[in-house]
Amino acid sequence: MSAIECTTTYTKNDDNTSTFTITMNDVCTKCMESLCTDPEEYIKNAVVTRSETECARIYRDETERHLENGTMPAGATKKQLVLEYTPPEI
Repeated sequence: MSAIECTTTYTKNDDNTSTFTITMNDVCTKCMESLCTDPEEYIKNAVVTRSETECARIYRDETERHLENGTMPAGATKKQLVLEYTPPEI
């Protein structure tokens, strides 16, 4: 069994925002503090960086799809195209 314990809670809010909580035990906390000077900023940076990469992919794919199909909404913004995206069912 690992000495590191970490639990997470993800809650999707009614307004489509979300809250993500991480609870780390003393070993996990010590390791994160050794890894970086500010664990909160490190974790935030990981989430933002990965989200930006996915946002760019969705925007690119949706732009291509709409242009190929002639369905680009007038005045479409990046935010609009990303928020209206529906991921394929797996």
